[in-house]
Amino acid sequence: MDRLLYFLYYFFSYMPLKFRFTNIRRLKFNGHGVAIVGPQNITTGAQSYISYNTRIYVGKNSKLSIGDRVSIGHNVRIYTVKVNANVFITKGEKYSIEKDVIIGNDVIIGGNVYIGPGVTICNRVFIGANSVVVKDINESGIYSGIPAHKIA
Repeated sequence: MDRLLYFLYYFFSYMPLKFRFTNIRRLKFNGHGVAIVGPQNITTGAQSYISYNTRIYVGKNSKLSIGDRVSIGHNVRIYTVKVNANVFITKGEKYSIEKDVIIGNDVIIGGNVYIGPGVTICNRVFIGANSVVVKDINESGIYSGIPAHKIA
């Protein structure tokens, strides 16, 4: 029964994603509910996987790059676009900010992590669960917290 459910999830959820986004064919999916929204501006490395309920939003003028051997935990949110709150509050206009997100090699991203637009994560980084990454991570190590900062 478990194999049948896995096959149904794989066939109806992940095969359409892999056919729509030709650049993510090497990406492995670990669980159900993965959603990738936006154009085909995504590149992935070898031996990388995404866990269940992860959401990736890519803007029209931005891209997402995932390196080799990257593990993305469950319920992770990765955005390359956001609304500029200052312009929205002061002028009442929706002005979006689009910036590329780059994730290096050998990165582990824990569950429930938010990664905002314009973030670059270097190689050999561990991001703890429930963290918010809004600035670049330029040094290898363990990062956690809101906002994420180096703890080891």
